[in-house]
Amino acid sequence: MPANEFRHLSHPQPDSALQHFLGATLARNGRPAPPEERLWATAATVTASILGGAHIVRAHEVVEMAQVARVGDCLLDPVRCRSFR
Repeated sequence: MPANEFRHLSHPQPDSALQHFLGATLARNGRPAPPEERLWATAATVTASILGGAHIVRAHEVVEMAQVARVGDCLLDPVRCRSFR
């Protein structure tokens, strides 16, 4: 499903993995940060999206962002988080 078809949902999710703003935000000496240096920025956008109500996120770093998503879910529902132990 193309990203623009998600706009009708109540919590649209930015595509963190492809957002050029991450590179620009982390730029050094006027040069955008390369994708391999954007992992923590991607984690921040995934967390912000989950805390904002997103139930679906997209990222290339699946293993790492699954951990980020799990922590974000636990921040929202600590009681449910106990069942992960």
